[in-house]
Amino acid sequence: MKFFLAALVASCSVIAAESQLQNLKGCVAPGEFEAGRDYFPEKVSVTESVYWDIQYFDTYKILRNELDGETYVLYQCGTEPPASESGNGHVHFIPVPLQNGIALSSTTHIPHLELLGLRTEIKAWLGWDGYISSPCLKELIGDESTIVVSDTSDQSAVDSLKETFGPNIVAFHNYRDHSSNLFNVSVSAFQEQTNEAIFEWNKFFAVFFNLELKATSLFYENQRRYQCYAEEAVDIVDVADSGVKPTLLWATYTNYTGVDGWNVAQCPNYYCEYAELCAADFVQSRDGTIDYFGTKLFTTEAFVQLAKDADHWIYASANWEEAYEAYGTQLDQFVSVQNQQVFDTEGAGSNAWFENRLAEYGKSNLCA
Repeated sequence: MKFFLAALVASCSVIAAESQLQNLKGCVAPGEFEAGRDYFPEKVSVTESVYWDIQYFDTYKILRNELDGETYVLYQCGTEPPASESGNGHVHFIPVPLQNGIALSSTTHIPHLELLGLRTEIKAWLGWDGYISSPCLKELIGDESTIVVSDTSDQSAVDSLKETFGPNIVAFHNYRDHSSNLFNVSVSAFQEQTNEAIFEWNKFFAVFFNLELKATSLFYENQRRYQCYAEEAVDIVDVADSGVKPTLLWATYTNYTGVDGWNVAQCPNYYCEYAELCAADFVQSRDGTIDYFGTKLFTTEAFVQLAKDADHWIYASANWEEAYEAYGTQLDQFVSVQNQQVFDTEGAGSNAWFENRLAEYGKSNLCA
C-alpha cells in the first residue's frame, strides 16, 4: 500500500510538472493565479514572415502586425491585463485563449482555422458569404451556429453578436477595420512574398487560442513536405527529362470593363516560387501594353508570340470557354493546347483555389 501511495504521489507530481509546461486551454480559476509563473511555456517564433512578430512575458504576449504598425496585448484569461503596458499605444487588450470565438471576413482565413481544429470557433461571418467554399463552414452557417453579419457598421447587429457569443469575440480582417466595436485584428498574410512566409501566419491565428505547439508542428510539417517536393521535381527532370526543364505558362484572359487582353505572370509572386520548386522554366513578362488596374496586359498578338511554345499552361480563372470562343484560332497554335496540357484551378469549385492556396501550400501526399 505504501508503495502504491508513493507511486500515486509521484504520478501526480509528474502530471503537475507537465501541466506547467503546457499553455492553458482555459482560464486561470479564481484564487489559482501563481505569481512568477510562465503561463506560455509553449511559444512560437517567426522564421519566414516579415510582417508580424511576437514577444512573450509571464502572463501576456504582445502580437505585432509590422505592416500596419498595430500591436495587441494578449493576456492569459483569469489574470489581470498588464498595467505596465497601459498607455503604450496598443490597439487592444484581449484575454486568451479566446472564450467567445472569432468573426471572419476573408475566405483565405478559413483554412487556417480549420487546420488548427478551430472551425467551430468561427461564430460570425462578416459580409456576403457567397464566396465561401468550405462545406463544413457552410453547414455551420446553414444551421446558424455561425451567424452572418452583413453590415458591421450597424451597431445593433454588433451588439446582438456580442450578446449571443460574448463581449470578447475577435474579428480578423485583411485590412484595418474600425467600423465596429469588435476587437478588430488585421492580418497581412497576403502581402508576404513567399509561400512559407504566408503559411506562417497560421501561428498568428494560433496564439489567440494558446495553440503555439500545434501551429509550430503544422509549420514544420508543411515546410518539410514543400522542400521534399523540390527535391522530387529536380530528380524527375534529371532522370525523366535528361535535365531539360519543362516550360510553364501562368496566364488568363480578361475583357472586364471593356478591356481586352491577357494577364501574364509577373515575378516575384507565389506562382513563380511554385515554378522554381517544380524545376520549370517560367514564362513571365512585364512588357504588356494595355493599362489594367496598375498592371500591363498583353494584346492577343503579343501574347501568342510570348507564350505559344510553353509546354504547360495554368489558367487560374473560370472563363476559359469565353477566352477560347473569342480566340480559339490563335490558342490552337499553343503547344500546351495542342497537347492538352492546359489546367485550371476549378477542381474543387470556382472559389476554392483562392480560399485554400494561402494556407495549404504544402498539401500533398507525395512526401508523406
